[in-house]
Amino acid sequence: MSGFSPCGSGVGTMPGDPHKRVNFVHGFVLGADDLAQESAYLANRAESIARDIIGYGTVSGLRVTRETLPDGVGLVVGSGQALSRRGRPIVVSMAQAVVLDKWLDAHRHDIAFHLTPGDDSPPGDLLRLFVVLAYRESPTDDRPGPGAPCRTDEPPRSFTRVADDFSLELRYVAPEHVLDDAIRSLQAWLRQVEIVDAR
Repeated sequence: MSGFSPCGSGVGTMPGDPHKRVNFVHGFVLGADDLAQESAYLANRAESIARDIIGYGTVSGLRVTRETLPDGVGLVVGSGQALSRRGRPIVVSMAQAVVLDKWLDAHRHDIAFHLTPGDDSPPGDLLRLFVVLAYRESPTDDRPGPGAPCRTDEPPRSFTRVADDFSLELRYVAPEHVLDDAIRSLQAWLRQVEIVDAR
């Protein structure tokens, strides 16, 4: 439970092989698997370009502020855009807010395990939280699907579209930044290299 206002639900479908494209030939009947494969190939190309040229992280906006909300003090994440580590665009079209008292109440059973002593006198307990934005796919545009044997009276639903979406939540542990950590380690190592004039 993130505490931020919901922005969709559902689980995305398994993508095809991102390194293969469909070979369209005359008389070839396309099925759902073929179209999903072509979509996966094109998406992978776009994500690779974005990831390799731009990198990942915040592109614009997404400012995090502490504000007084109608229900109490909370955190507000402004609208903006980011790129995931995979290169997928994450668009937050409107500001998202979480009321801290409500979030703390909803997580009261596990907060004690994440408290650390503070530096105040007398020392108080500190709770460190990380605002994490991630890419997510959400099935949408549902319609009645084909019938099946042994089904209930409720008509099955089929989702005809998959929308780019996002999840925004508070976490106790920061996400891993393997690439950033490796770059920092390389920079630290390069600073130790002594450059001399060999002439």
